[in-house]
Amino acid sequence: MILPVRQDRRDSLHKDVQNILMDTVPGSGRHSYSSLSDARTTIYELVQQALQEYSREMNDRAPVNNLPAEIFVDILSYTSFRDVVAASRVCQLWRTTINDTASLWAVMISSLLWAYERPGYEFLRRTKDVPFDLSLRIRRPDSVQILQEHLPHIKRLTLTLECDYDAPMHVIDELMYALRNPAPLLEELCILYQNSPGRRAFPTIPIDVFAGVSPRLHTVTAIGIRLPFHPYAAFSNVQRFIFRTPNRILGTDTTLSAIEMVQNIAGYRGLRHLAVLQEPQHPFQVGTADDEALVLALRDIGPQLDSTHCGTTEIY
Repeated sequence: MILPVRQDRRDSLHKDVQNILMDTVPGSGRHSYSSLSDARTTIYELVQQALQEYSREMNDRAPVNNLPAEIFVDILSYTSFRDVVAASRVCQLWRTTINDTASLWAVMISSLLWAYERPGYEFLRRTKDVPFDLSLRIRRPDSVQILQEHLPHIKRLTLTLECDYDAPMHVIDELMYALRNPAPLLEELCILYQNSPGRRAFPTIPIDVFAGVSPRLHTVTAIGIRLPFHPYAAFSNVQRFIFRTPNRILGTDTTLSAIEMVQNIAGYRGLRHLAVLQEPQHPFQVGTADDEALVLALRDIGPQLDSTHCGTTEIY
């Protein structure tokens, strides 16, 4: 609904413009402007001011702006990230409400998969101390800095580690160092390592991951990651563990076998669900002694689990 401009406001603006125009006439005795250009600038500023006042009045009377802030924010939480950013540009009231609501930005950040771009620092700062989910593709140091800064407030963390010829290896080292910080709110952790041919090093989760402080962590997914230091204090409450051992590169096996992983994971007494993902093998490799030993290892810890799974999966 478009509100009519009040008559007194129109009359006041009309009078001000008339006075300015009269001041530009040399014979009027009120000549105070050096040129019509100066008068035009002054008139433009007056009109802009009047329009802003009118816009504020319209916003104040708009039904949507009479909604409680909690309901307004709840409605926005069902929209997309782009919609929220666009809504923040509608008016000053909306902008202030949206930008100052940390819980809304936590929902927006959690709904995004930042797999191919770095989250804007400004958007992340708006979450303040509200817990949120974060997905990061680790290729550059700035992604590690984001993780290190916000790790204490992350509930679900997905890290995709890329190690190709364009991504420096020291970034992985920086990431492992960043993971030594406490994660008191973390509930789910997923780390996926994508290795290119010719790279020998595999990421190794440090023994002091999360400084041993992640009391809410109940699910761990590790694809292509070395976990040689069991038991990890940070995993003491884990109930669900999914893993796949890394590829063998250039004929050099620098990884733990699936059997060793199963035997190590068996030490977590809270574990209830275990999934061992194996890479697709050549038909002649199926049914080897290693496969039989893995089945036996799973059978040994089976009684303490609610479910076990062992099968192949496509390489990530």
